[in-house]
Amino acid sequence: MFASWAPTELTIVLDPVDLDGQPVEQLYDRNATYRSIAISNVPQFNDDSFPADPSIGWLELTAHVAEVKRKKLHVLMNESNQHVRKVWIECCNSVDQINL
Repeated sequence: MFASWAPTELTIVLDPVDLDGQPVEQLYDRNATYRSIAISNVPQFNDDSFPADPSIGWLELTAHVAEVKRKKLHVLMNESNQHVRKVWIECCNSVDQINL
């Protein structure tokens, strides 16, 4: 009935901040598939990220990597929770498309 589903490889670029909200070095996570990606600035029930707070100047990002080709190169596999001010998400396959 249904065609088998294959996750799309994504590249995620983060502009992270430290706990004082100061920018730190940009991070790249290339060619990985994800079980979930959550970006928020308000707390959610059962949220496993650092509690989000709308009064602070950054967002909380939590990403659960499903599959990677080279584990060493994937920041989000080892540090799935990040404080960020900007996030870019791109499909690695030109046929697939994500509209955010």
